[in-house]
Amino acid sequence: VSQPGLLEKLWARLAPGGRLVANAVTLQAEQAVLTFYQTHGGTLRRLAVSRLVPVGTSFERWDSLAPVTQLCAEKA
Repeated sequence: VSQPGLLEKLWARLAPGGRLVANAVTLQAEQAVLTFYQTHGGTLRRLAVSRLVPVGTSFERWDSLAPVTQLCAEKA
């Protein structure tokens, strides 16, 4: 989600029975997703992933990646 009003424009063009899925990483994109969700409903998920990275020569730790907020909405 990168343009203001993009989700609304896509929703207007979506045929009944269609599904809109949007992923957000930035606060601005997340706000757009939340605003859309408050109006149209759907399902929100937050996905968080970590990967194992080396620390020095003999240790490892988990390094968290940026969480992704996902909206999934079906048009009636």
